[in-house]
Amino acid sequence: MDLIGVAGGTIIATVFSIAAIGKLSKAGFETFVAATVRFIPSKLTPFGRLVAKAVLTTEFAIIASQFTPFRSTALFFAAALLGAFTIGIGLALGRGDTAPCACFGADNKSIGAAQLARNLALMAICAIGASGSLLQVSPIIDMPTALITILAFSAGSLIAVRFDDVKSIFAR
Repeated sequence: MDLIGVAGGTIIATVFSIAAIGKLSKAGFETFVAATVRFIPSKLTPFGRLVAKAVLTTEFAIIASQFTPFRSTALFFAAALLGAFTIGIGLALGRGDTAPCACFGADNKSIGAAQLARNLALMAICAIGASGSLLQVSPIIDMPTALITILAFSAGSLIAVRFDDVKSIFAR
């Protein structure tokens, strides 16, 4: 296993896991469906529930593939999904819509530049992790080192999940 790929995959798997799990409750999923309808093009609005289910399924597929030989491909798909989220949030902000995105389920935090920054940072992590795995530029690590890396980067990725809270602490 390569260090950069494991680190990038761990961060993305952790963030996507928390996001997907937050959407599994009835309230979390219904909030996510309502947010999805606001972010997708108006022609797709009747398919909002289907789009939300497709997003949730894709998140779980990306999570599951982080610890397989398909990690690089999954990281590219994660970057594409994050790109779609970022475009949707950008378009909503352009319309003046700052309602919650329900990115992590039934949360009630308004969208803003912080979500755009978080998604761009996560997209960069996807690109670095996938490139590191494909190009084999990082050292190959043994299983104990991989486990330590996974634990460390899982804890560190919670900052991405709680980015709004971190931002509000430093905004005061």
